[in-house]
Amino acid sequence: MEGLQNLKTVQEEVRIQANYSLPNLSGLDSLQFIGGDLGIHFNPALTGLGALSGLQWIGGGLFIEGNGSLHDLSGLQGIDTLGGPLWVSSNDALIDLAGLDDLHSIGGNLTIAHNDLLTNLDALSNLTQVPGFLRVYNNDFLPDLSGLENLTSIDGYLEIGRNDLLANIDELSSLDPITITDLRITENPQLSVCEQPPICAYLAVPDNPATVEDNAPGCNSSEEVKAACGLVSTVETAALRLKLYPNPTSGPVRLEGPPEHMLSIQVVDQYGRRAPISPLSERTIDLSGLPSGIYTLIVRSETNTYFERIHKS
Repeated sequence: MEGLQNLKTVQEEVRIQANYSLPNLSGLDSLQFIGGDLGIHFNPALTGLGALSGLQWIGGGLFIEGNGSLHDLSGLQGIDTLGGPLWVSSNDALIDLAGLDDLHSIGGNLTIAHNDLLTNLDALSNLTQVPGFLRVYNNDFLPDLSGLENLTSIDGYLEIGRNDLLANIDELSSLDPITITDLRITENPQLSVCEQPPICAYLAVPDNPATVEDNAPGCNSSEEVKAACGLVSTVETAALRLKLYPNPTSGPVRLEGPPEHMLSIQVVDQYGRRAPISPLSERTIDLSGLPSGIYTLIVRSETNTYFERIHKS
C-alpha cells in the first residue's frame, strides 16, 4: 500500500478486505481522518496496525474481523471517539485489545465475539456508555469482563454467551438495569455467580425478557439467579405470595401474607426505576401520586425478597 503514503483524509469509508498476503498497512502512515467506517476484514497475514498510529478520527464504526495473525490493536491509540459501533470478531490470534486504551465513546453497538485467544477487555476501561446492544460471545479464553467495570449504560440487549472460561460478571455491577432491553446469559460453563445488582434489578421486573440457561449451577436459569438475588418468584406457591388489595388500585394498597416482618417496601416502574410512594401504615401504601401503569412491588424481609405486580388505574 506504499503508493498511498500521502493520503491524509478519506471522506467516506475505508475497507481493507481479503488481502491474503498483506502483512501490514505501511503506506497509510499519513492517514488522519476517516469520515465513515473503518473496516479491516479477512486479511490472514496481517500482523499489526502500527501504520495507523497517525489516525485521529473515525466518523463511523470500527470493524476488525477475521484477521487470523493480528495479536493486538496497537496503532489505534489516537482514537478516542467512534461515530458508530465497535465490532471485534473472529481474530484467532488476538490476545487483548491494546490500542483502544484511549477510546472514551462509541456511537453504536459493542460486539466482542469469536476471538479464540482473547484474555481480557482491559483496553475498554474508559468506556462508560454503549448506545446500542452489548454482546460478548464465544471468546474461549476470556476469564472475566475486566475492562467493562466503568460501563454505566447500554441501549439494547445484553448478551453474554459461549465464553468457555468466563467465571464471573462482576464488572457489570455499575450498569443501569433500566438501559437493558433483553438479557441473555447462556452457555458459559464456568459461570455460577450472576447475581450482580443490575441483573437482580432487571430480573425483579416480571415482564422483562430474559434467557438464562446452560451455565454452571447457580446461574443455570432465571429462577436460580432470582434465588441467589433473594427474589421469590411470583409463580411460587400461593402460601409464599403477597396479596395486594385492591389491585388494580387508584391509590391505597394493603399488603397481606408473608413476610411477617418487613424490612423495606419499594415500588419500581416497568423500566426498573424506583417510584415514590407514601406509607399509610406498616402494611398499607399509597400510590395515588403515581401515573397510571404497571408497577412492581418489592418487599424485603430478613430471609427473602418478594415481588408482585400492581396495576395503578
